[in-house]
Amino acid sequence: EVGSGEPVGLSSLFKRGDIDGNVYQSFIDLITSLKTSPHILSNQRLPESIHQIWSLMGRISLAPDRPPDLRFLQTLTEGSGLLWENKLMKALLFAGLTGRNQAQALLKQDLKGLALGALKDEGIKGVISSESITRFIDSLEQFQLANSVGLEEKGKLLLVIPMQWDDVFKFAQLLIGLPRDDQEANSKDEKALTLSLFLDMSHLGPIRVDCSVVDRAIRISFLVCSEKIQVFLNSLKSDLENQLERHGFSVRQITCRFEKQHILEKTSFVDALVDYEEHRVSVMI
Repeated sequence: EVGSGEPVGLSSLFKRGDIDGNVYQSFIDLITSLKTSPHILSNQRLPESIHQIWSLMGRISLAPDRPPDLRFLQTLTEGSGLLWENKLMKALLFAGLTGRNQAQALLKQDLKGLALGALKDEGIKGVISSESITRFIDSLEQFQLANSVGLEEKGKLLLVIPMQWDDVFKFAQLLIGLPRDDQEANSKDEKALTLSLFLDMSHLGPIRVDCSVVDRAIRISFLVCSEKIQVFLNSLKSDLENQLERHGFSVRQITCRFEKQHILEKTSFVDALVDYEEHRVSVMI
């Protein structure tokens, strides 16, 4: 609740005051616990709507035993829930009388659509609370809002990439900074395509990679919390440079720096999307 005339920053619009970079983690933890609960094991299957969410999460995840997929980011974006309203609007506006059927088909290919459908699934009663699903939907909507602001004002988009080992999920963060055109760019940095990747690997530990590309000139920076991993990555710099040059890039710089683990493992790119202090609204009641 907001008092009369009380200024509210954008961060206050998010229920937790911030957005968890691992937007799917709480729901995955919930489904994982359900899969091993006595109730589910006795019936030998999850409710259909929950099973569909679990199955879709597997399809939009990276896994070590899967071959490389050049369309993975497209598959992830289309199934992640970020574009649900946009897909639904197109289905209803352009598909005519068949729009409703197409919307039902879209529902099975989108995490947010499936979660909304799960709220109406009678089979989940007594197995999973509607409050848990609602919190997951709220988390997705917060994530959509942050990306909407980031894309419009900064040309930045954040994707959370599930990585699956058997039934265990970890999550990587990928921040994409789109280059501004010549008229909008105030500096050479603003003309660059930038990519920032953060992931926590079981053997390598947390790693951050920052990359910028301008006219096929590329700079890459690694940030690690183990001196052993730093030495290992530095030993691969020549091979990486040769591979990039074979693909037509001019390598300007490749560096690998050390950071303390307790700092690096808390990396979140959410703040790169939104300047909370610049977004304030006054709500009059």
